[in-house]
Amino acid sequence: MNLAHRACRVRAPYRVEVGAVFSRDGVERGPHVLTVLRDGRWTLRRAGPAEHSGPPVAVSLPDAVVAPALTDAHVHPHPGMDFGAFLRYGIARIRDLGSLPDAVPPLRGCAVPVPEVVRCGALLDSPGPPRFWLATPWRNADDLPGVLDAAVRRDGSWLKLYAGFPPELYGVVVPLAHERGLRVALHPAPGTVEPALRAGVDEIEHLGCLVPGELGGPRGTHHANRVWAARSPEDTWPVLPPGTVLCPTLVVQRRLVVHAAEQWAFTGIEPGLAAFWRRMAVASRPWTTAELRAAERAEKEMGAVVRRLVESGVRLVVGSDTPNPGVLPGAGLWEELNLLGAAGLDPARLYRTASVTGEGLATAGTESLAFLPLTSFNAFLRGHPYPVEPVTATLFGGCLFTPPAASG
Repeated sequence: MNLAHRACRVRAPYRVEVGAVFSRDGVERGPHVLTVLRDGRWTLRRAGPAEHSGPPVAVSLPDAVVAPALTDAHVHPHPGMDFGAFLRYGIARIRDLGSLPDAVPPLRGCAVPVPEVVRCGALLDSPGPPRFWLATPWRNADDLPGVLDAAVRRDGSWLKLYAGFPPELYGVVVPLAHERGLRVALHPAPGTVEPALRAGVDEIEHLGCLVPGELGGPRGTHHANRVWAARSPEDTWPVLPPGTVLCPTLVVQRRLVVHAAEQWAFTGIEPGLAAFWRRMAVASRPWTTAELRAAERAEKEMGAVVRRLVESGVRLVVGSDTPNPGVLPGAGLWEELNLLGAAGLDPARLYRTASVTGEGLATAGTESLAFLPLTSFNAFLRGHPYPVEPVTATLFGGCLFTPPAASG
């Protein structure tokens, strides 16, 4: 897991000294003391002139700011995934939007920490034999109640509709899902967003998929890139009603552009993971020069559009689509935050949106916390990219974890 267990809840109460707090009002500089209790609760206060009484100090982090930990809202867990990487990057919760039944390892306590997983009960693509390795088999509309009942038994909170799911069945499957307490996310094909929203779909995934087109028309990464690349300043698409929830996943396009330019060499990536990515259709062959140029142009257009959508009332959630080719656990979410910031969105609001609380830090709670380098975090709030590297520490389940290099 590549995590150092710096302080354990079984030895609580203990204290952590920090140099600043990211509260609801912004960064409050100055020494603060976080006291962690055995049941996982914590309290936070500004340090007094003398701090000699009370629980022992487990670690002092004077150059760090404490903030709510993060949520990666779009992950596809798989058995070989490095789940500890999420905690190394300050991510304490991941939302599964399609995985195999045995993808998430069982919780084994603080010795082998796994972030909280909000589970996807089923991913539904086209009927018949699955064409997508994560898809749940189904044949026709009569199968849907049983499929959704099984999703609930799997402790699912979400249902994912993939691009091949028939739009004429949105009005059937969405009410069935909602009746069972499942929320519904859509990976759209051209022409499917409007009927999906009419049917009550809760969230749209992937800004890159929001290209105009007729139902049943061309689809796929290269088609979408060509449409985005041809977008003119007069074009108004994509249009989403105010209040629509969108997970943009700009990092997917960024990583495809970077690695396609290197002909899928995946330099520095563990060979097994690189081979896994090369088996995906999008990375299975070198891209032509025209395909790469279209992807680069499409990336610029997506960055320009996401700010307009937010200003029009679209609500964002922040996710990475790990493990899309080149997107790594933990690092991918910080890349996404940086790309959204570069698109002109407010970094402080982005961080709060991606956090486990949806806001800044209170003076007491049970939520997981991230300890971030103060200089880097302040620069991020001013619009500079945050270094895509592990955070200083993460408080998860009452235990304090740090990257191995910080454990000395």
